[in-house]
Amino acid sequence: MTDNAIVVIVDSVRTRASTNEALVTFAVPLEQANLVSTFMGRIGQQVGLAFADVTQQKKHAYGVEAQKLKLSGFLRCPAVWEQLGSDEQFLAWCRAQPCIVPEGPHEGDIVAAHVRRVADGAGTGIKPEFSAVPMCDRHHQQQHQHGESVLGGKEKFDAWRIETVERWAWEMLRAWMGYESMADVPPPTLRAWARDRGVDHLLPAIYR
Repeated sequence: MTDNAIVVIVDSVRTRASTNEALVTFAVPLEQANLVSTFMGRIGQQVGLAFADVTQQKKHAYGVEAQKLKLSGFLRCPAVWEQLGSDEQFLAWCRAQPCIVPEGPHEGDIVAAHVRRVADGAGTGIKPEFSAVPMCDRHHQQQHQHGESVLGGKEKFDAWRIETVERWAWEMLRAWMGYESMADVPPPTLRAWARDRGVDHLLPAIYR
């Protein structure tokens, strides 16, 4: 939504031989557009009022804010994940990513390999929400047959898990905001989204 309007004025002077037209445009605050339109109409000059984006936002104007958001703990909070999407959506997203294990060969379909931790509510037959990483079938079978140690160990899997859910959360948040880049999102826009969902207190200070 633009904050300004374009007022177009055509002042015509007609004679028997010719018609001369002078076209003038200028920007006015949006809230004053109707007032200006009415006033100009009274003196017989204003003939058109068009809305246009005359104050285009600089591309990536909020890069500093976006960087601080990414480095904060906001996207690591389960309360935020729940507002961004469901566990089913997260798992489906995982299956569309490349295998997280850097070493090849990579074989078979990509699956959402769960990372089970008791602290996250894991137990026999229980898979915690938002706790999985994308993994090709070959590496997934190694995980099941030989344990996490064969692919780097517990610390590696914990790091992969956080990396994965943060990337998903970042993409989902950008989609919610409706911008190509989080660096284009005005802080008040994100603050309003977070406030409506009760997670604004988790935002870094630069957004509050």
